[in-house]
Amino acid sequence: MAQPELIIVGLSVTGLLAIWYFNLRIRRLRRYKKHADAFYAKARPLIEHPKTPLEILDTLQFMNQHITDRRAAHSMVRAITHAKNNLSEVEKIKARAKFAVMDTFFDDAPELQRTFSECLATGLLAISYNSGAIGFWGWLARKGFVSFVQAEKEVAAGVVRTYARSEQAIHTKTRELEVA
Repeated sequence: MAQPELIIVGLSVTGLLAIWYFNLRIRRLRRYKKHADAFYAKARPLIEHPKTPLEILDTLQFMNQHITDRRAAHSMVRAITHAKNNLSEVEKIKARAKFAVMDTFFDDAPELQRTFSECLATGLLAISYNSGAIGFWGWLARKGFVSFVQAEKEVAAGVVRTYARSEQAIHTKTRELEVA
């Protein structure tokens, strides 16, 4: 008699866990859509401005390429961790040069500086809400973003560079496996 009751309890628990998971995933996807839509809305004025520097357009293009990637949150966590702990002086100098170009642009178009900041923030949030299975990496990425926002500008540029390199390495390994 105990066997059928255990099966019923097991199926009930499994069903409740499935319902909880799908509700969680739907909420995360709604948040992802909200932030992705905001990212694209904020990016439009920057893209349409005739004097937007290539560094800003490259950053927007990079985020556009990765905003739908469910593995991106994991890569962002690794990049944030690496940049906080291992950013070399050479990387800091390169970052300062990149931000100098952006600062010059924002001196000429100050109304777009807030737009760019909001665009980056909504893009990063969209990436964090589109993470895999239970959203652990997205949660870690959002926690990292909070401390990341308080960090220096060099760290921000270093995270983007480190993330780009790690993604390039992943794609290279994937291509090698496909060829083999």
